[in-house]
Amino acid sequence: MKKWIVLLLLLLLGLPVQALEVTSGPCQVTSAYYNGETLYAFLEGQPPEEMGLLLNNTQVAQGTPTPVSETETTSHYLFLMDLSTSMPDYQQWILAFTDALFAQEIQPVEVAIAGFGDRFELLDEGMTTSDEVRRAIGNLHYDHTATDLSGCLAQALRYTAETPVEEGAVANVILFTDGIPWPEQADGWEEAAAITQDLAQAPEVMFHLASFGSQGDDVLLQALSSGKGLSLSITSRSDAEAGGTAVAQQVDSLYGLAFQPNMQLEEPRLDGQLFYQEDGSTVFLDLNHVRNYSVELPEEVSAPTEEPANSPEPEPTLEPEPPAVPEPESSAPPESSPPAEGTVTSEPRVESSQEPSAPSVSSGPAASKVYAGEEEASFPPIWMIAAGGGAAVLIVFIVAVALSQRKKRTTLKEAEVPGIALKLEVFQGKPKRKQVVFTLVNSLTVGSAASCDIVWNDPEMDGVCARIFLDEKGVFIESVSPRTQVFIEGILIHGPNRLRSGDRVTIAHSIFCLRF
Repeated sequence: MKKWIVLLLLLLLGLPVQALEVTSGPCQVTSAYYNGETLYAFLEGQPPEEMGLLLNNTQVAQGTPTPVSETETTSHYLFLMDLSTSMPDYQQWILAFTDALFAQEIQPVEVAIAGFGDRFELLDEGMTTSDEVRRAIGNLHYDHTATDLSGCLAQALRYTAETPVEEGAVANVILFTDGIPWPEQADGWEEAAAITQDLAQAPEVMFHLASFGSQGDDVLLQALSSGKGLSLSITSRSDAEAGGTAVAQQVDSLYGLAFQPNMQLEEPRLDGQLFYQEDGSTVFLDLNHVRNYSVELPEEVSAPTEEPANSPEPEPTLEPEPPAVPEPESSAPPESSPPAEGTVTSEPRVESSQEPSAPSVSSGPAASKVYAGEEEASFPPIWMIAAGGGAAVLIVFIVAVALSQRKKRTTLKEAEVPGIALKLEVFQGKPKRKQVVFTLVNSLTVGSAASCDIVWNDPEMDGVCARIFLDEKGVFIESVSPRTQVFIEGILIHGPNRLRSGDRVTIAHSIFCLRF
């Protein structure tokens, strides 16, 4: 206890904790992410009874590791399927893997399937039973003539980084491939380095590799096995069954931690450390590139491409053009052309060759000494400066008025349509009305009564089952029926819960989502 107090004092006083002895511990971090003002971390191995969280070398929070198997946490799996023409022979093994995973997994399971070859494509999601996954796998078409392992993996990891799971859930990606890139890469080592970097920068998911057959690029397969999940070599049906069992066992054996740092975290990726005491020393476990789901990721920047010869001219902008710089040896002011329409111009600033100094407060004749030795002709007359300044002020005024009017028109246009547009997407059940687009201003009701906004033909629903409402933090849904339960992504809700676009809502026998 004394060591904990000393450590907390050091941290709160801002003293460097790196000076403490660091040793390797019996556990390691498999994944971590920040969601809903809580940082979740998952550990493999035997953790201590209590651990701390260190952010920015000053913020401390404490948590107690809890076995995942003792919670109702959902295990999310993204099956990343190689759809190249070399994979059809392994489909039965993939089905055997799936059956074993569901049979062993003791937590609720939700599976999404994505395919890749020459591109990444999300095919299905929200599946919670082995039969659903088997049907989806049976409908796959192995017709991609190319296999871009690194490029498609990067897209898959981007998808997981932009698609948060419910708070406290364990997210996994399982890659099913024979490891044969086509066409062969010019530099397998370079591609392997890119894969390793992508996996290192995506700690929000556990990455598992299921490699089928005896062929494949050893360099690429070794890079793919660098994830925090299992690396499986499958050469038979029994290997596939054992692989599915092993993945479920690893996920269920994890320990989870939940920290509330009580600080505003505005970066899409966070760095920090877990720490605990062991044998008189402080053990640190790094948390690098932790995804902050409360902040959007920056848009990916594409490589610039050459403009075609017949491309249209870009529209003029209201951004000011850089001022013209006079030639160094010229004593006369440069000739200027009239400014383009909609362009703000300014007079060029005269740069001094002297070192910058503190501004002078002197006035009168002393101030004129700055220009001693200069020829009188090197400076424009006073009337020209005044005229130019007046013109610049006039142009700025015109532009400001134009922008003000434009902003006013935009504001008025937006005010014409208050609220948020919601599009109903039905997975199971029958709505009584054909309406699929709703405008959420204050609240919408869901149920079997005709007075509801979203009405279902479902005898198991109460008249009014749920209320969807809007507040300053976003769109929320809550159950208002004592008899009919409401589920979000398979999780029973007991109060107002944040509703994200595309979240699956289950009420009685009806399943739907709202896109917004």
